[in-house]
Amino acid sequence: MGTGIPCSLSVTLPLPPSVNEYWKPLPNGRGLYLTKSAKQFRTDVGWLMKGKPTFGDAELAVMIQWHMTDRRSDVDNRIKPVLDALEHAGTFDDDRQVVDIRAVKMHPVKGGRCHVKVWTLQRDDDDLSNHP
Repeated sequence: MGTGIPCSLSVTLPLPPSVNEYWKPLPNGRGLYLTKSAKQFRTDVGWLMKGKPTFGDAELAVMIQWHMTDRRSDVDNRIKPVLDALEHAGTFDDDRQVVDIRAVKMHPVKGGRCHVKVWTLQRDDDDLSNHP
């Protein structure tokens, strides 16, 4: 590419808390706070991302393969916490850069985990089919 921006990154992360357990309302009802489990997830992701490539402000695509703890878990409640933690770790500047996202539920595993692939998106506005 020549821009200094990596083309792709793959990493295995722990299973994040559900968005329902990530933020909680403040007692006064005026805003939200990060829960203890959310802060721990962010810290864990931060350590796992140390030394990994970063994408700056490039447009991105993300694929997440979920290995939940059981078959009943929803994938959509865990996407935002993953993007939030990757942004917090400096993997990209802002999760608004993610213009293509895919989530696939895989077989359950004890403890759960997710495989995340992030790649730069070279697209024409009519075609999002250029994923690896």
